[in-house]
Amino acid sequence: MKNDFFGFCIPLARFIYIMPDKTPQNVYGWRNKLWAVFMYGLAVFCHLTEIIKLFQIVTAKYFLLGEFIRNFVITSLHFTSLGKAMFIGGKTGKKAFEKILDFEKHVYKNLGDDIRLIYKNKVTSIQKVKKYYLIGIILVVIFYVAAPIFREPIHIQDGNQTIRFRQVPLSSWSPFEQYYWLTFIWTGLTGIYLSIFFVTTDLICYSYVQMINEGMKNLMVLDFLPGSVQLAGMIYQMMTNLSVIQCILLGQFICSLIARVFIYSNSANNLSQLSKQLAVDWFEIDWTELPKDVTNNLNFCIMRSQKNLQITVGDLSVITMESFLTILKGTYSYLMLLMTI
Repeated sequence: MKNDFFGFCIPLARFIYIMPDKTPQNVYGWRNKLWAVFMYGLAVFCHLTEIIKLFQIVTAKYFLLGEFIRNFVITSLHFTSLGKAMFIGGKTGKKAFEKILDFEKHVYKNLGDDIRLIYKNKVTSIQKVKKYYLIGIILVVIFYVAAPIFREPIHIQDGNQTIRFRQVPLSSWSPFEQYYWLTFIWTGLTGIYLSIFFVTTDLICYSYVQMINEGMKNLMVLDFLPGSVQLAGMIYQMMTNLSVIQCILLGQFICSLIARVFIYSNSANNLSQLSKQLAVDWFEIDWTELPKDVTNNLNFCIMRSQKNLQITVGDLSVITMESFLTILKGTYSYLMLLMTI
């Protein structure tokens, strides 16, 4: 199935069963359900290994603050992405998917060349943002998996004995914890698998945040409220493992997290501004050339557009560019707190 609006999100969404393939040549039934259960069951299992590791860190004889922060940041990101994937794969998300797919078909089949050109240009700009984001996340995964190789082990003095901890790509439980490289591969693959859900849900949300706002606003709480803590945690990791390589590997992850929040905030801000601009554009039409019924409809449209469209963080606040600045300010405050502990 080809769709210019979603682009490469279509195969990703189909892979994690957010949007099942509905082309006539494919047969559905129990195989689709079995695949969905397997994909989400595996994702939940991978996420549980992170939670188990978090519990082990908290209850360990020696509490490692850096490991706790590293686990919490990634676990919270993966928890949010799984929640969004399950929502988008539900009735509301699928309904929104179908509306957008049908809308594009209508534009290409029934509207004029000028409208199609405007639509194509707008879609192209959206696809560029998503491609840059996808490239950034792929680099994040590669760098984050590679970072522990170049990181010095953690040493803890226990009486006359020195305990040595070597870090792995993802802070999660592994059945091979006595074997470092097997644990390294296990946690690396776990992180890569969960990142598929993270990337796909983010790319789809960037595409149609307004349409799913009613259902997504509560999930936005999970994205925005811990945003400052997640950023502060990543910066703290970089500062406590200060080297050129770690600055490059972890710095790229930090930049991607900042870009992620910026895209959400900027998309919400643009949606609000463009919905306001509709009233101005309609008002500037030459009304004298239009039939009376059309002018009456335009009057209603202008009145409706006085209340601009908004994306909210739950029922707490509207997402704007100020939200992005607030998260950066919160990051600085949390970072200063962590540095004093």
